[in-house]
Amino acid sequence: MKTADRWIRIGILSSLFAGLIFLLVFYGKSLIQAMLPLAFGVILAYIELPVVEAADKLKMSRTVSILLTFVISFLIIVLILVCIIPLLIENIKDLANIIPDIFNSVLNNVISFIEINMPASWQQEILKEFNSSFMKMQDKILQGIYT
Repeated sequence: MKTADRWIRIGILSSLFAGLIFLLVFYGKSLIQAMLPLAFGVILAYIELPVVEAADKLKMSRTVSILLTFVISFLIIVLILVCIIPLLIENIKDLANIIPDIFNSVLNNVISFIEINMPASWQQEILKEFNSSFMKMQDKILQGIYT
């Protein structure tokens, strides 16, 4: 009887594990998006708790200590953004400058592939269509970056 109970437990645990894997594979992104605000709240509370407790030791009211904690957190977030945003802007500018080179490299590779692998009768038509479509796509991407 013990062996049967053991196999039943193993079967139940295996089924639960398989179901968890199924949920993570098919609904993992949605699950993470739903749980992200909760995770941020837990992390924020964990970080702010020592400040509130230190203010309580100084005999401050709970309301004042919580407000102080929020002000400190806001200042830290602003400081981080002040440091990160200029770097982000610089990286976006660099990316915008190298995108045409990347597009030209891809274009040259595709043209080489077409010239090597396609029959000569098809090459001109394919290259004409490809160049037209590729340039339109490049223009749309660059317009999105610069506007």
